[in-house]
Amino acid sequence: MLAKCVRGPLWGARVGTLRPGRYLLAPAPRAGPHPMPAASCAALPAILALCMASGASASQLPGAAPRDLTSEGRVFLELATPTADGLVGVPQRVEVHVGIEREFLAGELVPLFARSLDLPVELRAPWLREPRGGRWSTLPSQAPGTRTLALDGDVTFALPLADIEREGRMFALHALAFEWLPDAPGELVLDGTELRFAFASAFDDDPFRGRLPRARVDARVRAPTARVRAMALPEQGRPPQFGGAVGSFRLDAQAEPREVEVGGIVALTLLVQGSGNFGHFAAPRIGPFDGLSVISERSELSGDSLRVECELRVTEERVREIPPIELAHFTPGPPGRYELARSQPLPLRVRRTMKPVLVDVPPPEAPLLTPPVLIAAGVVALVVLL
Repeated sequence: MLAKCVRGPLWGARVGTLRPGRYLLAPAPRAGPHPMPAASCAALPAILALCMASGASASQLPGAAPRDLTSEGRVFLELATPTADGLVGVPQRVEVHVGIEREFLAGELVPLFARSLDLPVELRAPWLREPRGGRWSTLPSQAPGTRTLALDGDVTFALPLADIEREGRMFALHALAFEWLPDAPGELVLDGTELRFAFASAFDDDPFRGRLPRARVDARVRAPTARVRAMALPEQGRPPQFGGAVGSFRLDAQAEPREVEVGGIVALTLLVQGSGNFGHFAAPRIGPFDGLSVISERSELSGDSLRVECELRVTEERVREIPPIELAHFTPGPPGRYELARSQPLPLRVRRTMKPVLVDVPPPEAPLLTPPVLIAAGVVALVVLL
């Protein structure tokens, strides 16, 4: 028998039976700053008798462990992982298959939460929150016909598959797909996966609340432990500038302005797009270029694209273009191989700098007095004297 008293402004008790029999709880007031009222203690036998009459079990008590029904076969949970080892930076698909016996699903499962779900179950997969070794993502499955269910306290979608038969019983089969992107070689153990649900074998019809279970039982089934592995990328053929990019990529470059003087600045924008392990490799290296120097650089990641912006200063008049920028990457096979993705060259027109030239100009000399000027000056002087 389980009995738990709760202290506080009000006294209560949670009781349940683990085996058939008769039980007696004698009144036993507690001492302390909040003594349990004698009337509450006297009521415990009646509460216990009510639990026994309704068929209550320890699994119904709040916080109690759900009943493990893995071996009963009415619900099963399986993980489908790749049969071969993968490579670092190459996504691996992992599927979770949920199978529920058709009769059990239609007649005995009851809601786990207040929110209505197409499948009243909750999948718990602690490895989805495991940060070591790579990154997990949920593959989109909101196609027509998908069913809602709970995943680690949130709502997700499962894709219905064809019913399967096991031991003469038909099972509704649903699949959830996830993707693991490993960033380091090693093995990841997928354990602790379980499916939580609740069921009842008898129901009452309430005119206002509908079909109500007489005795709800919380239960779970566990999935066998699975593993995913990732190996390091091959050393043979690896370019020296390889920065960890794995996938298929294309590079596009733009520059403004295209006509500039020596000492001027050109704004270069490089866009890396494709399908690969974005966020897990270094941005392409820009430069060094003859006659061009990088004075600033910044990169921004957005989904399946990487944007790199930089400023280049033109240092020589002989520059005719911005050379192609390269990204060394590994393309998964078969056969896997290293490749170089290149941007197009960008022509430039560089003008000679028109610098001002300083010339020393001597000051102008005083003008010489000509004879006519001297004669006129003499006449004026003579008139003044007279």
